[in-house]
Amino acid sequence: MNKYNDISELINLLEMKKDQVIEDAKQERLECIARIDALHKGAETFEDEVILKYIELKNITDTSNHIKSLGVKAKSGRVFSSLEVSNLIKEDNGQVNEVLLRIATDIFNGNKDAAKKRSRYM
Repeated sequence: MNKYNDISELINLLEMKKDQVIEDAKQERLECIARIDALHKGAETFEDEVILKYIELKNITDTSNHIKSLGVKAKSGRVFSSLEVSNLIKEDNGQVNEVLLRIATDIFNGNKDAAKKRSRYM
């Protein structure tokens, strides 16, 4: 009798897990659709353009060098630097499309994690 209760509990746990996996997959699908739409839509603001360039290059320094080559200055009037790109990615200030910002944040965090792993093995 006890054996069947354990199996019944296991079945119930698996059913709940299955429902959660299906819900997670639906949410992930919606996020993928939103990301594809945002990338197709492109940049509406200068900040979106910077984020799109970062998504393309996957490197803050290369992105800031690209912006510098365009002759764009930071709001403070200084040369556009890596710090401005980094702050744009880290801060949710409403100037950047939220979906593009999530993509850039994922790349940024992935780069940070990769750097940590490299430093452990050196």
